Amino acid sequence: MPSSAELTRERILACAAREFLDKGFTKANLRDIARNTEVTTGAIYRHFQSKEGLFQQLIQPAFDVIATARTVAAEADEAYPATDMLSAAAIQRSLDGVMQVLGAMHEQAVAFKLLLCCADGSPYEDTMEHIVDSYTDSYEAYADHLIELGIATYRPGRMELHMLARAFIES
Repeated sequence: MPSSAELTRERILACAAREFLDKGFTKANLRDIARNTEVTTGAIYRHFQSKEGLFQQLIQPAFDVIATARTVAAEADEAYPATDMLSAAAIQRSLDGVMQVLGAMHEQAVAFKLLLCCADGSPYEDTMEHIVDSYTDSYEAYADHLIELGIATYRPGRMELHMLARAFIES
């Protein structure tokens, strides 16, 4: 059975998630979170160092999914030689990895919504752009590789790949 402190911490996290979802990081207020949790602001500070620390705790599951996605992608890249990257097995492995990541994102929907929609004013407000830039870099490398293999003849520009990455991430 969870201790009283653990139960209080979970209540604080639940109320804080609602507060950040309703108001965004900038307008969220620790006093309101404390009042809705029926604890003092001091109790919040016993569990979390700051408003940023509380927010970070709520979005950490999203970062964990992002790290897993990078690992899955790296494993898929290593599993097949470049000449086999369009084989049925390579495509299926890639699709399986995407579905695994999408499932994890769905399970952590609140963390992703907080990170991608409610982080303005926090240290994480540029996270979406960092993710899009990372995907754009990957798309550029993939396009270059397809051209090197003679599979593709057209190399989209960075802006086109950036738009594709943004559309993928935002969907």
